[in-house]
Amino acid sequence: MDNQKTKKEGRQIEMALGESEILFQSIYNNIGIGIALIGKDMEILSINPQMQKWFPHIAADKRPLCYRSFNTPPRDEVCSYCPTVLTLKDGQVHVAVTETPTPDGLRYYQVISTPLVTEEGTISAAIEMVEDITDRRRTEQALQKSEKLLQTIIDAEPECVKLLDENANLIMMNRAGLDMIQADSLDQVIDQCIVPLISADYRQPFSDLARRVFQGETRTLLFEIVGMKGRRLWLETHAVPLRNERNRITALLGVTRDVTDRKRSEEALHQSEQFVRSILDTVDEGFIVIDHDYRILTANKAYCSQVGGCDETIIGRPCYEISHKSSRPCYDEGEECAVRQVFETGKPHTALHRHKDANDNILYVETKAFPLKDDSGKVTSVIEVINNITEKYLLEEERLKSQKLESIGTLAGGIAHDFNNLLQGVFGYISMAKITHDDKEKSLAMLAQAEEALHMSVNLTTQLLTFSKGGKPLKKLIRLEPTIENAVKFALSGSHTDYQLDIASDLWSVEADAGQLAQVIQNIVLNANEAMAGRGTVTITVRNMEIPSKTNPRLPDGGQFVSINIQDTGTGISGQNISKIFDPYFTTKQKGSGLGLATSYSIIRNHGGVIEVQSEVNRGTTFTMYLPASKGAEAEIAKTAPAAAGTRKLKVLLMDDEDLVRNVAKEMLAAFGHEVESATDGGSAIELFQQAREAGSPFDLLILDLTVKGGMGGEEAIAKLREIDPKVTAIVSSGYADSPVVADYLSYGFSAVLNKPYKLTSLKDCLNLIVS
Repeated sequence: MDNQKTKKEGRQIEMALGESEILFQSIYNNIGIGIALIGKDMEILSINPQMQKWFPHIAADKRPLCYRSFNTPPRDEVCSYCPTVLTLKDGQVHVAVTETPTPDGLRYYQVISTPLVTEEGTISAAIEMVEDITDRRRTEQALQKSEKLLQTIIDAEPECVKLLDENANLIMMNRAGLDMIQADSLDQVIDQCIVPLISADYRQPFSDLARRVFQGETRTLLFEIVGMKGRRLWLETHAVPLRNERNRITALLGVTRDVTDRKRSEEALHQSEQFVRSILDTVDEGFIVIDHDYRILTANKAYCSQVGGCDETIIGRPCYEISHKSSRPCYDEGEECAVRQVFETGKPHTALHRHKDANDNILYVETKAFPLKDDSGKVTSVIEVINNITEKYLLEEERLKSQKLESIGTLAGGIAHDFNNLLQGVFGYISMAKITHDDKEKSLAMLAQAEEALHMSVNLTTQLLTFSKGGKPLKKLIRLEPTIENAVKFALSGSHTDYQLDIASDLWSVEADAGQLAQVIQNIVLNANEAMAGRGTVTITVRNMEIPSKTNPRLPDGGQFVSINIQDTGTGISGQNISKIFDPYFTTKQKGSGLGLATSYSIIRNHGGVIEVQSEVNRGTTFTMYLPASKGAEAEIAKTAPAAAGTRKLKVLLMDDEDLVRNVAKEMLAAFGHEVESATDGGSAIELFQQAREAGSPFDLLILDLTVKGGMGGEEAIAKLREIDPKVTAIVSSGYADSPVVADYLSYGFSAVLNKPYKLTSLKDCLNLIVS
């Protein structure tokens, strides 16, 4: 039984051994690594198919030496790195990597040598297991090369690049970062926490940053560090999470830049701004900066105090909303805006504004605006300095009112003085005529003197109307040369004063009232004659002049003008008097009314021009007038007036609301033999006019009063009369010389004008003109 059992176990062992050999042979032949059996003398005893594939020239049955068969070219001795040699010596497993040249380039093999031990425990051979690791090796080399390139790039980066773990320990840092923290090498600080290098105030914020990054956030922090050698720097770091292939956060990647210079500049700028702000807040003038949208960028305390606000309620809001309490820009309200002017011109500008304080009281302020420009010269914003001049302005207004009242007082006193003198003559001569009525010749002489006094009073009222709102010029296109020359000759007739005329040959024409301009020339030349005591030369220079806009404050729009310059070498005018010379009844002469220059000023103003004066005591005076020119227009040559018509009897309709005027006018017309009917207003005149036409006895002429109190005046009446008879002949009569109807009577349908008061001769001349 035992023998059978033993045989059975032997057969089982043999079968297991056979199966094992089959398995081993299968593995040996099919495994993907090369296997070689190397003898003690380094001869190749056996190689598997994979090894045979790599080295087809090897014939294992001839027992070639391994170091000659596995190397190209063959070696003459054992390889210095051979692991098999070591295994045969010590019976241990040894590993080595070899390089073998092939047509495809170097190939890398990993050789693992293990001992083959007999049953007696001796080493009979070595088994070499060879694996082709070329692809892996090349990948490792490429990775090493890439890592080296990346490290080179990182080290060349001027900003700090670092890797930190979640405890802020340093994993990697480039050269720039090491310089920032004053470390000599990475080895000096690697695996160390960098938080102690950070200033105490920023350690917790940095730790919070690291914690948030490891939670998946991206963070930025500005902080201060103290280097390993004591240097302080301001740094700004931008940190992001670094993830592996499983999307797990493995490190904090931080890019840090040195912003010390920027921080110091900001601090210096802040200190400078604080310094400037301190200065601005100490001045009592308002100061604001305004952008293109007219929004306030900054404001000082004085401005806040002016408008009753603070920075929080002012900054960012429109200046017009704060200063003017308005929803629209001030220039939309018709005010001059200095800020707008600066944005448009790029030049400083000043304007007077009305602002409102916190209680809506009006403040008068002077606004001065200055441009702030970028490097290209473009205005980016405007500085506006606001000076509260309310007190000064109101005082100036009071001064001007006082001056006006003083002028009115002077005017009233002068008028009273002159009219009292004239009335004295009128009353005196009429009284004398009464007591001398028996002596007709003497009585008529007295009445003639009274009439002359009344004529002088008419001249006085005409002058008063001229420098007040009246005296509207009867303009037409004229040449100035004869008007100026005749006026100068007339003013200097009988005087020893000489004159010199210098008139441009191509002088432009002007639209003007020749009679009024002659009056101006005469007034100024007479003053010059008196200032030179009847000796010397008056120089009159007349030129064409192009005045650019905004160059003359009194002619801001500029344009084409004729300038008349009258210069004398007389006593001149003192500084205290020169501002008053155009005031009515102001005079420094022993004789004179003081109306001449006031009248001249009004005449030039009513012609759309200006008059200016320059003077120096004992060196003379120069008056300069600018009249708007009509360039290119031809002035009409004055025609000779027709001779007086005969004494044809007329049927006249006289309309006037004053009984006294109607009665005396009827007497004057009757004195010429004319038939007269009268009416008190325009309605009555129209009714009489229609009745006469229907009766077949129409009126030859109508004299219509322009202004009727409480009734229809001449302007409305003539319009209705011309509807009845378009050929009606009418004279407008008025005591108001400022009426546009009087100035341009032909356009309103009248044939002539008769200014009140008029003498018998004036009426006769007007009738003769109509008859002609």
